[in-house]
Amino acid sequence: MYLEFYGLKEQPFRLTPDPAFLYYSEAHKRAVAFLKYGLQESKGFLQLTGPVGSGKTTLLRAILSELDENARTAYIINPTAPFPDLLRSIMKDLEIPNIPQTRIKIELLDFFHDYLLLQMRRRNSVVVIFDEAQNISFKNLENRCNYLYPG
Repeated sequence: MYLEFYGLKEQPFRLTPDPAFLYYSEAHKRAVAFLKYGLQESKGFLQLTGPVGSGKTTLLRAILSELDENARTAYIINPTAPFPDLLRSIMKDLEIPNIPQTRIKIELLDFFHDYLLLQMRRRNSVVVIFDEAQNISFKNLENRCNYLYPG
């Protein structure tokens, strides 16, 4: 309907935002600069917040499209699963082969740790994005933080 009436070349409204049509306001430019700096410097946790509909998801997709070929990425849209399932989803999205079928957390973490070490030796970055991260349970966040920062 829109294509013919307005003479458009592409559908204007989609379920998934298209970064090609992103308008960079001053706030968006600052957010992108912050995210790029954090990724370039391997800063660990980065957080992007803003009101519903402000373009956070589109910005994240734009950043992902600009990463170099040495970046391994996982984009998690439903971070509410129990920790072993969440970790398995991350590894699946990273296309890690031979993920163990176990649900034992330490075995999954050891396997993932080995993958991260291999990527580090290959000078590949690993980026995991949680869209709707506010939905991550405290228990899952605690599991992740205890793994990164034991003690």
